[in-house]
Amino acid sequence: MARIAIIFLTFVCVFGGATFVKSIEEDFIRLPLTSLHSRSRRKADVVDPNAKKVNLWNDRNLQYGINITVGTPPQPFILHLDTGSADVWVPSVNGDCPYLCKAVNKYDSSKSSTYKEIPGKTFTLGYETGGLSGSVAEETISFAGLEIKNQVIGIGENQDTDLNSYPLDGIIGFPWSGATSQTDPKSTILGNLHKNGHIKKRFACLKLHQVNEQPGGELLLGGCDVEAEHWGRVYGNGYWEIPIDKVEAFGTDGNSLDSICGPGSSVPDCRATFDTGAAVIGGPSYLIDPIASKLGASKYDENINDYIVDCDDQTLGNLEFTFGKFKVVMTPGDYLSKDGNTCTLGFARLDDLSALLLGDPFLRKVTLLMNQEKDEAGLAKSNIDKPVARPT
Repeated sequence: MARIAIIFLTFVCVFGGATFVKSIEEDFIRLPLTSLHSRSRRKADVVDPNAKKVNLWNDRNLQYGINITVGTPPQPFILHLDTGSADVWVPSVNGDCPYLCKAVNKYDSSKSSTYKEIPGKTFTLGYETGGLSGSVAEETISFAGLEIKNQVIGIGENQDTDLNSYPLDGIIGFPWSGATSQTDPKSTILGNLHKNGHIKKRFACLKLHQVNEQPGGELLLGGCDVEAEHWGRVYGNGYWEIPIDKVEAFGTDGNSLDSICGPGSSVPDCRATFDTGAAVIGGPSYLIDPIASKLGASKYDENINDYIVDCDDQTLGNLEFTFGKFKVVMTPGDYLSKDGNTCTLGFARLDDLSALLLGDPFLRKVTLLMNQEKDEAGLAKSNIDKPVARPT
């Protein structure tokens, strides 16, 4: 999400100026599946034998990057794939210091024959950790062998805090619509791929892997290799946001539970936003605090916007999300993080939100299907979901 795309990612360091750009994309052929799982009982009509699979790069479970080139001749970047953002931006070679000039790769418009300035057009993006601004242009971008001409991009020139997530260079937004975009509210990457004839349907499928697995994740364009076990219609606010039927937190005894939202709770209307730009689970305090309390956490640190827990506490509970008949259970191994001798719960108070923000810890448990054709987001079991050990 543009407002929080860099949450808890500002501690990433530059890795010695090393260049991380290499070709990691590959084609694949998928055959239609016949089993029926979705709420509408439809077959997997979203499977396209010409779909393109793009491997993602996992930066320590904090963010997921995609190799991309900008300009002619191509200038290489690794951009943070962000389903909660509607903008594409890269750092300028003329970006201010000390922040933007730290980027591993920088864009130089003077070296590109396809650069087209949009006179007078600027952008400003606000993140939890600071702001970014710059100029706007049309450029040719390419990833997975798919070229998009006249893609509107932001060129980052001014930055007021160290919000960059090195070694990734910028962001490639992958939203439901461009409604929240500061650079191009009329289009999306998925729509532009379709417009350029690269995919038959405005559909994508996302799988995030654990840090020790290769590849770090997969983005499938134009189709998927699984059927959704649940579909939800997006709310129309620009994000991949759908209803949740129920959220329950299991106590430290492993049996008692509290209904955090859904029928019978104080918050009957539950919503979930799927956001690869967040390394945490987030939401308003009236949802996050009851979850943390039931799981067994009580100490909230305002400086890091997370709960501090005892790394040796073996009594932390589980969290269960229910979407129709589809359930996702998060255990401590899924949500806990450790930095040195400090363990954090991975739940952030974000009181400017009304929905639960389900970031990477949740998305590693599922396959996310994104269907612009029918304004829906779907969920299926992850084909690599398995018990995750607690951090040690």
